[in-house]
Amino acid sequence: MRYKLIKQEPYCCVPRCLQMIFDRNNIPYDSQITIAKELGLEEGKEHIGTQVYKEEYSICKYLKKHKIPLVFEYKFSLNYDNVKTFLNNHKDDDIIACYKRGIMFGKKLEGGHASVIEKIEDDMITLIYPEDESGYRKVHLELLLNAIRIHGKQNMAGFWIFKNNKNDNK
Repeated sequence: MRYKLIKQEPYCCVPRCLQMIFDRNNIPYDSQITIAKELGLEEGKEHIGTQVYKEEYSICKYLKKHKIPLVFEYKFSLNYDNVKTFLNNHKDDDIIACYKRGIMFGKKLEGGHASVIEKIEDDMITLIYPEDESGYRKVHLELLLNAIRIHGKQNMAGFWIFKNNKNDNK
């Protein structure tokens, strides 16, 4: 597999995903809680987690502040064919999927969730999913798009692409 599995701290799905991407790209990183606080971690509220959809807690701001050599691109689309093409064009990049958690897995879990995409095979997406014993879960693209639609663009649902730009300054 492409990524080292890292255990998720409570309410730290985004920091966990970032750690896996940083690890794969040989970039040093802070603890999940430290990253989460910089990404606006909210605790003790109905919907607990980071607030990366707000400018002051954005992923771009975090990457820039820490001089992390990754370029971030956000993609929100619900068009099946466009997303399939987009994902296939970026299958060598690091991608995080952000979606409504309960929709994906038939549970009454509210709020959003983020997972690194490990593999893209035709219409099946392999997510790194910490709640499963194996650490992985395969989902159909159609289900993922429905969970993205319900979570909404206002919550940064969709696909977060990270490209390594270490060699761009040569």
